[in-house]
Amino acid sequence: MTKLSALALLLLVAACNTTSNEVIPVADKPVEVKKHDYGVKFSYSSDLSLGDPALADKVISMWKHYDANTIDSTRSSFADSVFSDMPGYAAKLQVDTMIKEIKASRAEYSACNTSFDAILTTKAEGKEETVVAIWGVETATKAGKTSKRDLHELWGFNKEGKVTRIKQYELKR
Repeated sequence: MTKLSALALLLLVAACNTTSNEVIPVADKPVEVKKHDYGVKFSYSSDLSLGDPALADKVISMWKHYDANTIDSTRSSFADSVFSDMPGYAAKLQVDTMIKEIKASRAEYSACNTSFDAILTTKAEGKEETVVAIWGVETATKAGKTSKRDLHELWGFNKEGKVTRIKQYELKR
């Protein structure tokens, strides 16, 4: 058994030290991606690509600040006015009013904790914004009772990296 192990080790070392003269081809032009015709008209876009992941970091930070009840510290991340579309409520709000409403919503809970399922940053061709889609689970405690809900949110960012809109979908458990 020892001889077999020594032989295997010797072959492994020899394989790792062998130089290769094989030429690896490098693409000299970008890969062309065909646009797909879905057969329907989209009101926003069907031509999406990956956006700046730093904007996804901002959304994660916002969720964490909501949990910690420190949403005031995120004010600079928002544009002067933000369109907010939450379950049962939609309005275009000045940033101070929006922060005040978010704080009032969070004040209903003695504790809040979110976990993250997935996040995706997208940029639509011809649009002046980037959209971050995030999925997660919120666990909140109100009057000693804990509740959970699945969340899906879309956060729109302008070219300055400021939040201009938030759309939230929820599924209560």
